[in-house]
Amino acid sequence: MIREVIKNRLAELGLTQKKCADDNGFALQNFNSFLIGKRSFPLSDIEKVFKYLDLEIVGKPSKIRSKAKK
Repeated sequence: MIREVIKNRLAELGLTQKKCADDNGFALQNFNSFLIGKRSFPLSDIEKVFKYLDLEIVGKPSKIRSKAKK
């Protein structure tokens, strides 16, 4: 679910995975592997991406959902 939120927000903002990865200090291959479910990311990196995309994590850790900031 988190991966889909990130992919949808990138598309909404017209950003590429490469731009997001570069701006956040991730290797493109690692970021892409995370987005397609072949790799996990630490919560701190997910939080960094959410902040970059102007999203926030809302809810309990067992039930994380995202909400675009207004």
